[in-house]
Amino acid sequence: MKYFASSVLVSLLAVTGHAQTLLDHVNFRGSERGGFGIYGATVFTGYSRSSVPIPSLGLNRSNVTYGASGSVGWQAHGENTNASVFYTGTYDGANADTSLGSYGQTIFLGLSTKLAPKWTASISASGGDNSLAQYLFQPLGLSVLSALPTTFNDLSAALGVGQFSTAQIAAVNTQQGTVYLISPIRTALLGDRVRSYYGQGSLNYAFSRRLSFYVSGSIAGGQNHSGSDAATSADNYSLPRSIGGSAGLTWSYPLSARTDVGFGLTEGVNQNRYQTSYSTSATVFFGRKMGAHWVVHASGGATRTQYAEQLYGGARALQGIASGSLGFKFRSQTLTANYDLTASDSYGFATGTSTSATGAWNWHRPTSKLTMFSSVGRQKTSNTGFVEISGWQAGGGAAVSLSRETSLSVQYVYLDSASRFLGVGNSLNAHSVRASLSWSPRGIQR
Repeated sequence: MKYFASSVLVSLLAVTGHAQTLLDHVNFRGSERGGFGIYGATVFTGYSRSSVPIPSLGLNRSNVTYGASGSVGWQAHGENTNASVFYTGTYDGANADTSLGSYGQTIFLGLSTKLAPKWTASISASGGDNSLAQYLFQPLGLSVLSALPTTFNDLSAALGVGQFSTAQIAAVNTQQGTVYLISPIRTALLGDRVRSYYGQGSLNYAFSRRLSFYVSGSIAGGQNHSGSDAATSADNYSLPRSIGGSAGLTWSYPLSARTDVGFGLTEGVNQNRYQTSYSTSATVFFGRKMGAHWVVHASGGATRTQYAEQLYGGARALQGIASGSLGFKFRSQTLTANYDLTASDSYGFATGTSTSATGAWNWHRPTSKLTMFSSVGRQKTSNTGFVEISGWQAGGGAAVSLSRETSLSVQYVYLDSASRFLGVGNSLNAHSVRASLSWSPRGIQR
């Protein structure tokens, strides 16, 4: 059961963590140059201490870690079409046991195109094959969104209020690295090496300047992928495969240039070893630019779920759902926050009651070489019949530009979490720190 606890440790640490790959991702997303390019290379070292061992980091509770990563990408920007491919590979190890060193990789592909004057289509896909240790500092979309050099109107559009300023920026956000939007709790039962995959397609019809319809569908999943450390994993406590899918229709109407309202209907399916469920969700939403620097978006509704299979306990058939987002954009800093109350996650991990609250802050003065960032996250899953997970984490750091192409960053993360799986409980806390030296051939575009 100790291994299950260590899995929760790493997956919850991924709630809002920054990483060396964040700089690569921001550089890729912020670049307007098309074609193929190298978007970053990093070497790093750090120290982690946890209340239980993490197999991919070593068999000790305290470990000195090291590694390197690199990112390459290709982009094509046109008046009606935008396409991109982004790949990151990472090797990491620990001084406690060099045999546990591993290579992880993620890839993202996206395409958006204007089919006709009123029709726009977008598809994206992502996949990853990483050890849980490599999820430790992987950024989520909220951290990337806070660090992107966007305007206030583009930040508002990303949070669901208003329109993007250009088709390229719209493509960046509609294709926003799905690999970074994975619910962190979905890795909790998947084992020490995780393979994940995600695909999404959408079609937007702008009936008029004040009325639009949005149809989308997605499929996602994850599974255990044992590597050299297979002998250390506990198969009795790992979920070998989970999968989820959804399709929905959204109607959006701007009451004014600053206010949007709408309605959404979604059908979903989630499946794992313990549950198979089918759900219908209906929501209404409201978004408004409250001033020259901040925006708010909120939604509420209900989900009704039918269970084709429920091996343990019982889960709710009807429950309320809600979400809220807040964004601040000033000359030097960006603050984003999000809260979600849902009945399940997209990866089929568990159907029940899932809540998450995250926030990310980024500061960078245009003339300064210093960037500072911080994040905090809270995650809880309950009422599933077989698993409960709760935890929070906080972290922060700073990066200094040594030259136009190199930077040095230091990051710290703290976690406190608890879990209960089939009646067996665990609790833990952890500290982790990492120093990274990063290089990018063009520097980050701000």
